[in-house]
Amino acid sequence: MIRIILIFIFAFPSLILSQGFDWQVSSRHPYNITDKYIGVASSVSYGYHTGNFPFLEKDIVCCNYDVGDGLGVQFGLAGEYWYDHDLAFTASLLYSQVNSNFRAETSVIKKTDPDLPGFNWTTAYESDISLGFITLDMAVKKRIYDKLSLRAGMDFNFNINSSETHRNLVVSPNNIPFSDGTFEKELTNGRIGELSSFVLGVSIGASYDVDLGIERYGEISAISSYTVNSYISNNSWQNLQTKLMIKAYLGVR
Repeated sequence: MIRIILIFIFAFPSLILSQGFDWQVSSRHPYNITDKYIGVASSVSYGYHTGNFPFLEKDIVCCNYDVGDGLGVQFGLAGEYWYDHDLAFTASLLYSQVNSNFRAETSVIKKTDPDLPGFNWTTAYESDISLGFITLDMAVKKRIYDKLSLRAGMDFNFNINSSETHRNLVVSPNNIPFSDGTFEKELTNGRIGELSSFVLGVSIGASYDVDLGIERYGEISAISSYTVNSYISNNSWQNLQTKLMIKAYLGVR
């Protein structure tokens, strides 16, 4: 009898705390916690874009873009498997939208009167580019203290859609218009180069688990990710993202 009691005392905490939560259904019987969870995920991110790729109008290079920024969103399904009480493997299938804005200024010598000297006339090319991906995000999660974990992972992004809008606007002097009398015009023939169909990303971050009840928990993560290859074929375009992600999990058996 004493032997049974000792086994119960030492085994019971490991059973009810297998994921670091106080999941105790009964004070008289140990509860076998599942190690498999499914749920939903969503995130919002800020991306700092760097690269060197041309903007073209009617196949003529107007400028090169090298720096941009923009917000992004993700949403989809997530799963988590707890290999041990402090080690988990996660996988998420997400729709990812990456938005970016690029701007480049160009200057030419312009004359408004043939009898007057020329002056520097500066205009800017601006492009808003939106990329849509199906993303498979896989990561390993290691608990370091209480419900706080570190994570590292990779994401596999498959391009499924994109949209672009481009414009040219007067910068300085701002009272000198284009030849048609306007100060800003849409460039319907503008485009960037061919997009990559697949983009690989790597990420690191930290997460905190929130107890939501028996075999239910949420996760709040702060993640930094970087694209290994370029968004655009034959030229350079990388993205350094800072992401806030929220997940909600439910245990399955």
